[in-house]
Amino acid sequence: MQKKFEIKHALLNLVQQNQFSGSPSQDPNLHIATFLRLSGTLKANGVTQEVIRLHLFPFSLRDRASAWFHSLQNGTITS
Repeated sequence: MQKKFEIKHALLNLVQQNQFSGSPSQDPNLHIATFLRLSGTLKANGVTQEVIRLHLFPFSLRDRASAWFHSLQNGTITS
């Protein structure tokens, strides 16, 4: 049985303020480190950090990076 959880608006805003667009001037490693730090602040009973991150990650992308992510076939990213 899948547990339901809510991503708080404040966390979503923080993630969206640090979006990765895929431009050459951005550091993808810094983006991932920031994303992991922010996503680690959300805890939900019975929900793994992996599930939380999989749900939250698309909100951390914009422009070319978002287009790439949404071009992936369902089931491509599992962890």
